[in-house]
Amino acid sequence: TYKATMVLLVREFYRLKSLYTNAKSDLNKARYESILKDILKPAFSELLLAVQQIYGPDAVESLEKIMEETR
Repeated sequence: TYKATMVLLVREFYRLKSLYTNAKSDLNKARYESILKDILKPAFSELLLAVQQIYGPDAVESLEKIMEETR
């Protein structure tokens, strides 16, 4: 479901953010930053837009709550 997908995306975001923060080399930092910006950020946007179009604003609000609560 879209809720499970959001939970997975949020967990992956925090995992990569931790890897970025703890990366020792600039190359790894750049790689993690690129994944966050170029892959995860668009995935979040695409999921929210699709849910908005299919299920409406109430479903988007539930996803926003999931984003806040999941770590």
